[in-house]
Parts: sequence; C-alpha cells; structure tokens
Amino acid sequence: MSDYTSYRAEDFVFDETFRQWVLFQENEAFWQSWLTLYPERAVELAQARYLVLQLRVKEKPLSEAAVQAYLARIQSEIAQLPAEAAWWQSTRQVPMYRTWVAAAMVLVVLGLVAWLLLLRPTELAYQTAYGEVRRVELPDGSVATLNANSTLRLTAWKPGQERKVQLEGEAFFEVQHLGPQQTFVVETTDLAVEVVGTSFNVASRDEGTQVVLNTGQTRVKVPAHEALDMKPNDLIALNRKTRQLTRQTVQADHYSSWRNYQLVFESTPVREILQRVEDTYGLRVLLPDTTLANRRLSGTVPSQDYRVLLATVATLLNAHLVENPDHSLEIRPNP
Repeated sequence: MSDYTSYRAEDFVFDETFRQWVLFQENEAFWQSWLTLYPERAVELAQARYLVLQLRVKEKPLSEAAVQAYLARIQSEIAQLPAEAAWWQSTRQVPMYRTWVAAAMVLVVLGLVAWLLLLRPTELAYQTAYGEVRRVELPDGSVATLNANSTLRLTAWKPGQERKVQLEGEAFFEVQHLGPQQTFVVETTDLAVEVVGTSFNVASRDEGTQVVLNTGQTRVKVPAHEALDMKPNDLIALNRKTRQLTRQTVQADHYSSWRNYQLVFESTPVREILQRVEDTYGLRVLLPDTTLANRRLSGTVPSQDYRVLLATVATLLNAHLVENPDHSLEIRPNP
C-alpha cells in the first residue's frame, strides 16, 4: 500500500484503496489502525470520505476540478460557521478572540465527528482457513504471512508504544524498524517474542511453540525461564506438556518454506509430518504400521495440494495412499 502520511484530502479521493474502503469496506482493519496511529489526520480523512460518497453517483471518472470544487465547498462551509455564530452580537463588532474560539470549536466538533464516523472497536483479527496462506500488511508497514489454520490478533497500536500481536497457529513476520522504543512483540500461549526489526517464523500449535530467526535479533521470553537472545538460524522450542525448552542451530529458511507451498524435511519423523498435515489441512491420516511413524524423511515436497504431499510421503516410505469408504486417508505399506 501507499505511504499515506503525506496525503491531502484530494489525494485520498483519487486513491483506489481508499475508495474501496469507503464504498465497499475493503481493508477495514488497515484503515482503522491507520487512524489510530495518525489521529491528527481524522478530519482530513473525513473530508475525503465525504467527497468519495458525494461523487460516487457520477458516471464519468472523477476529475481534479470536481474534487477541488467539493473540497472548496466544505472549507467554505467551515469558514462561515464562526460568522454565523456571531448573529447575537447585533451591530457590535465581534472581538477577534471570539472568532478564534469559534474556529477552534469547529475543529473540535469536526474531529469528534471524524472519530465517530471512522473509528470502531480497535481489536483486529486476521484468520486463515485450512490449506490457506495469507499475506497481511500491518498498520506499521510490517508484514505477517499466515500459514493455514492460523489467527493473528492485535489491538490498534499507539504511536511511540510497543506493537503487540497474539498468534494462534503459524506466521512468518517481516518487522519494520521504528526505533528501540517501538518493539514488536508476538505473544503465544507459551511465550513472547520481542524484536525491533527482523524476520522470523513462529509456530504455536497444540504441542507447543517454536521460534526460528531468519534475520536480525530476537529475544524470547518464557515464564519461569531467563530471557533468551537469538541470532540468525537459531531455533527455540517449548514443549507445552513437559515445559522443556530446547535450542539448536538450523537452516532457517527451511522452516518458512511453506510460504512458497513447499515443506523441507531434515531427518523429520513421519509422525511429525502427519501432525503438520493435520494442523495445516485439518486432515487426520491413518498409519496402521506404527513402525513407519518413527521413520525419518529428508527432502522437499510440494504442499499446495495435500494429496500430492501425502502421495510423495507415501512413496518415500515405500507405501501408497488409500482413501477409505468413509473418506478417511490411510498410508499402507506396499506388498
């Protein structure tokens, strides 16, 4: 999206993303948070919103002259308000300070109206369905790519304060650096990841939470443990059941390869692969031969189509994929 901080009212009117929000409520979460970050722009945004709504009935494309005419009309009406407020003064001259007070009152009223029209509850949520990958641009310009079956929540941030989100599922974050006082915090059920500007992957599923750092620096805070500083290619994992905390060095980009619809396995137990399939697609795959569950696989498999993924895994196990009459899936060893 564009950098809207330097936009004037007429610039917003010609911006297609802004128009789609006003007319069709698209990108609602982005604009709510943007207003919270830049409250001083509320009046200007309200003017632009009014212009878009007034001009939407026109069959011809909007012209610069039409926008300027409507904007001049609004500003003219605002300018007239202090004079109208002085009608009770009869023939006496209105002191200059009264004009200033009246103008200030107009601005306050406009500000309140803008907030009432444009701001709604500040909690935002982004979700993905089974099998869906979604890229989300956050209000500060950071980007979160959500893996399937995931939810990201945030309460609209205030300028100069930390940026906090809550994650259920898995997401890859590319965080904008806004200064040491504006840290970015990802909270899961088990821990908190605190960064300033960096890229990293967080997976929080039923079994626990795993953090992998790609670039920059990250600090992981776990209850009842000392804070852990991470460097690129570090992996930190917390088992939710045993509360065991582990740390190792890995190839970081392998853990976020799902963004490109691929899964990279490095001596990964089959049971973990099938758990990942269940987390991502909501599918439970039967594996009657329990000895196969402990087999370890290495390689890269496509993940966009779960059938292709499972058929590839089955082939690596010298097995085949079967769909039972009840539509459940099963991996059976070859004869």
